[in-house]
Amino acid sequence: MSVRTTRLLRPLAVVLLFAACTSGVRAADSRSFIVPPADGYGVSECLAKTGDCGRVVADSWCESYGFSKATSYGPADDVTSAIAAAQEAHRLEPGSFIINCAD
Repeated sequence: MSVRTTRLLRPLAVVLLFAACTSGVRAADSRSFIVPPADGYGVSECLAKTGDCGRVVADSWCESYGFSKATSYGPADDVTSAIAAAQEAHRLEPGSFIINCAD
């Protein structure tokens, strides 16, 4: 490899390494929240709807916990196999909802 090629590839390698590290950090910036049916705020009433109300409530929930938006939301019993650990930790109540948040 010539000196000139090495000079061109070195900055490219640094940029690619930085991009790989940054994408790994972004992937970790997500979290799922379980909302019980009697949360006291009426959140579950909006989450049960598929329209704008549910989207606004889910996005607001995520923003209140420091995330930029909700990636998905809905009844927790639809995705119970994906949240088995959360079920054990929180004893998932029937009628609960899940909100998935990310940056």
